[in-house]
Amino acid sequence: MARHLNPEIIPPDDILRLILEYAAELDRRTALNLVLVSRLSQKWIDPILYSVVTLHRRSTSRAFLRTIETSISKPPIFFRKRVKSLCICHDIYDETAIKILSACRGINSLTFWAIPRSRRQPFMYSNPTAGGHTISYRHHPYPISSNDRVHHTQGPRLFSAYRFPTLPMTSSKLASVLENLRPRHLSALLRDGQGFSCDPQFHLPFFSRITHFSIINKWEDWTAWNGFENLYSLTHISLDLSAYCTDRISKARKVAASLSRILACCQHLEVCLVVLLFHPDAVKTVNEILSFMLYNSGQEGGGVYDHRLVFAMEKEPFRGRDAHSYRQMEVWRRADHIAEMQRRSLGHIVPEL
Repeated sequence: MARHLNPEIIPPDDILRLILEYAAELDRRTALNLVLVSRLSQKWIDPILYSVVTLHRRSTSRAFLRTIETSISKPPIFFRKRVKSLCICHDIYDETAIKILSACRGINSLTFWAIPRSRRQPFMYSNPTAGGHTISYRHHPYPISSNDRVHHTQGPRLFSAYRFPTLPMTSSKLASVLENLRPRHLSALLRDGQGFSCDPQFHLPFFSRITHFSIINKWEDWTAWNGFENLYSLTHISLDLSAYCTDRISKARKVAASLSRILACCQHLEVCLVVLLFHPDAVKTVNEILSFMLYNSGQEGGGVYDHRLVFAMEKEPFRGRDAHSYRQMEVWRRADHIAEMQRRSLGHIVPEL
């Protein structure tokens, strides 16, 4: 004999919705099963499923873009409003990734890696026999000198271009798309379309609302950047610092000068986290940097005991770098705690993340 549920013990829709949404937020597999229960449950759970989108491969991105372009039940406004966190783990200059970014304009957290496509960079040289100049491709040691930069004025760019660049057309398309985004949390490896070092244009609207910024570039990149003062909303910044360098003293001097500038010019900054990667003697590295900051303090405006400057060792640098991840939120929370401890003790500590 068939059994039927007693209608009196079935909770009303508003209570049932709260229960299902809570279950979906706790476990993604549960959420995937709940959308299959009924159209009503799908309507409730879909916004949770699509609030965080992680695209590990191009095939995943193509499938997601196909959903955006062909879905009958989800109009374009659904993706524009419901996708809040987006992580693109492959080349962001890919045409598919650019279309996805264009469709998901309401994101609060963005993670992307501008993966190098080529190690070839064009240079112009004189060719008297040809009666002019010729563009020649050479394998160029990375990074390119900052003296080779040329700032173009043909529309906004996220990065300043290098001399005689031949970036793919997708570079300008990407810049146009990102102009419409206003993320608050950003975790990024900033490169141009060919994977070379670049100068981020922090004055552009894309960066205007960023409060938490994780920069995955190596220290040679971010120590050469300017314009951090244009990050008006910035409260937390994370910078990677690897151990490998032939000239430790020169490295410590450059890092110290850059950190002093960042601490001095970012008016709302609460934490400047330096993530130490593969450092066998992290305390020695920190002391070298702090010594140069003390030496430069009269010129740079920074102080060696600025409690906002937090150093921490990271033994697993490839885990949990997504801007929206629970681990990244925990890193910021711990950095806040360390900064407060340093404020009280007037000294620096070097914990593990």
